[in-house]
Amino acid sequence: MNQYKGLLHVHSTSSHDGRHPLSEIAELGLRLGYRFVCMTEHAESLTPASYRRYIAECRHVSTAQCVIIPGLELECKGGLHIMGFGLVSWIRNDTAPRVVSSIRESGGIAVIAHPDRYNYQVSLDLADLVHGIEVWNQGYDGRFFPNHRSLKLLRLFRGQNPRVLAFGGLDLHRITPVSHLRTVVIAQDGSEGSILYALRNGDFTVGNLCLRLGSAGNRLNLKWLPLLAARGAYSFAREIRRRLRPSLQS
Repeated sequence: MNQYKGLLHVHSTSSHDGRHPLSEIAELGLRLGYRFVCMTEHAESLTPASYRRYIAECRHVSTAQCVIIPGLELECKGGLHIMGFGLVSWIRNDTAPRVVSSIRESGGIAVIAHPDRYNYQVSLDLADLVHGIEVWNQGYDGRFFPNHRSLKLLRLFRGQNPRVLAFGGLDLHRITPVSHLRTVVIAQDGSEGSILYALRNGDFTVGNLCLRLGSAGNRLNLKWLPLLAARGAYSFAREIRRRLRPSLQS
């Protein structure tokens, strides 16, 4: 078995808010040594026909050094977002349980996206359905540390279903020079099938240079001082932005 690093929760121009075409996403992966990128395009930006073309483009830009894995992010009725990694067909927005069932039927991996968006109010009825929760979203939580409330939600879900896994994603819409929250899988090879098998079965970690989380949400290593300093600076800057936002928009 080998280790392969990659990125989850990435949007291209196939999403209405993505800034870069798939070819540039593939170039990013090659340049930085990522062996896989799991895409999560907004489902409402696509149709069944355009998604088939999208899958073909993912195959076209993939290489032996970096595979681009197609997927969707769906806004379910009620507002909850569910990601489906490795989807072979487009899925229609519906209630969350039906969306998750459709993802599973399509052979995909169903993950609740950015729980911060819903103030961590996610029904435990999904615990027996989803593969995991995105406990660390770089866009919402920052790249330094996962939000403790996301980890608490994960513990609640795992209390009902120990198979629910802890995922981390970039929520990338625009390529920037900042470091990336990366996922490292343990797989037989770097093919799409092996990567998805590892993600589905929890054979992965999520983290940065200071902290790694296991797929059960457990902390595997921690360098406290630089991590706490970075987290504190990020939290302070985020609060300042939040307070200034109304005046900036007026």
